[in-house]
Order: sequence, then C-alpha cells, then structure tokens
Amino acid sequence: MIRLKILAIIVLVFSVSAFGWIRVSTVEMNERQSTAAWLNNQYLVCWSDDRDMSIDTATTIRGARISTNGNVIDTSSFLIDGGNPDRLMPEICAGNSDWLITFQTGC
Repeated sequence: MIRLKILAIIVLVFSVSAFGWIRVSTVEMNERQSTAAWLNNQYLVCWSDDRDMSIDTATTIRGARISTNGNVIDTSSFLIDGGNPDRLMPEICAGNSDWLITFQTGC
C-alpha cells in the first residue's frame, strides 16, 4: 500500500508500509497535492510546491525518487515544471521505461 500525506504543511512524507513514514521534503513552504508511481525499482513522488514563490510568483511541480530500501535518492528534490501560471494537481503514471507527469496550469 502506498500513502502520501502532508504533515503540518511543511513536511511532505511518503509511506510504503514496509518502511513506515519517509521524509521526502522538509522545505518550510506549502507542499500539497502529492502523487507517486513505481518504475525500475524506485518510486517517483511529485507534488505542487510554493518554495519558488519569491522567484517565480507561481506554484511549481517538484519531484524526488525513493529507492526500494526507502532512501530518498533526490534529497533536495528537483524541479519538474515551473513558471507562470501556477502548476497544480500533478498526476503520475509509469510506462515501460519512463514516467508521465501531468498537471493543470492557470488554476
């Protein structure tokens, strides 16, 4: 079972029942609307993120990979897409060799 949850609106966490809670992001900004998918022995977790609001003035989509043993591979996360207008409500699915990430803009 995969569960995604935001605790105290500053910590994005990811849970795989075998590992308990895994801290994915600890940036003190508004992280929300998380989603995840499994491919090639790792998870990709994506979410809407306001950390770049002072630069972009818009919400971005960020992501991080998690290994099969529960370690966060991308400890600083990475930008998937940003800029004006806002990027919100990401969804992710895995294909044979890549992930597909969709989101809404201008909401």
